[in-house]
Amino acid sequence: MPAKYMYIIDTNEWKNAKTYGEFIEPRRNHIAAIVGKNMIVHGGVAGNGLYLSDLVTLNFSKSHKWQHIILTKTLMICS
Repeated sequence: MPAKYMYIIDTNEWKNAKTYGEFIEPRRNHIAAIVGKNMIVHGGVAGNGLYLSDLVTLNFSKSHKWQHIILTKTLMICS
C-alpha cells in the first residue's frame, strides 16, 4: 500500500499511519466523513481513471484497520 499520513490537530503535525486490513485502492475525488472513531470513504477515481463506487472504512482506534462495507439493502428516504 502507498504511504498514508495522519494529521494530528493537537500537535499540528503529520505522522506516518500504518494501516492494516483489506487492500483499499488509492483514489482521488472521493467523499469521506468521520463518524465516531471511523472514517467512511465512498467512491472516487482510481489512478488508472476507473470510477470507483465502493464504500470503505478506516477504524481510528489502535488497529487502524481498513474494511470494505457491503450494503445488502438500499434505504431511500424521500421528502
